[in-house]
Amino acid sequence: MSAAPRIAAPRIAAPLAALLLAGCGLDTTCVRASCVAPRVPAVFTGEAGALRTLNVGCCTPEEDRSCGANGAWWFDVVLEGSVRRVALEVLPAGEGALRWSEEHALPILDRDPEGLWEQRGITLDVEGGPECTPLSRCADLFEPGSTSLFACVPTGPDSPLSFRMRLYESGQSAPVACYAWGDPEGLPAECTLVEPTF
Repeated sequence: MSAAPRIAAPRIAAPLAALLLAGCGLDTTCVRASCVAPRVPAVFTGEAGALRTLNVGCCTPEEDRSCGANGAWWFDVVLEGSVRRVALEVLPAGEGALRWSEEHALPILDRDPEGLWEQRGITLDVEGGPECTPLSRCADLFEPGSTSLFACVPTGPDSPLSFRMRLYESGQSAPVACYAWGDPEGLPAECTLVEPTF
């Protein structure tokens, strides 16, 4: 596998005017993006789908009562421009055609009225447990965009998981951009490697 370039997702530079969404608090979703002022880069490249920030985390029941007993994943992305669809794929490390994998669509949380940027994010409740070995035994608990069978873990190079995020524009079947992070052995060479803030 040829080495793909690795970049760090740039941090956001200039905050927009605060736009706090109603209902944010201890009993709301774990997606942190929905409870903070959206921020966008100070300078735009004009490239639709260019990744500006990527934040991934695990929420815990001790810190956030909206989390289930097994915690939950949350993903928060800021992109330049606007795309039709963002698909997040989660894969276990290593090889094997029979591995459990998941794909989730990342919905829009906020966007610039002029189309300069958009913010997408999702919270995935973790379902299953030790009885779900292999994970395919609990396939009925999996709901794309809502639940995951993968326990929430750190997403760096030592992660037991690989992540791939594909961006699609209207009328195109091939992605206009692809970003990947996590276990390097499972990452596709055609994707740009990024390092999310975890």
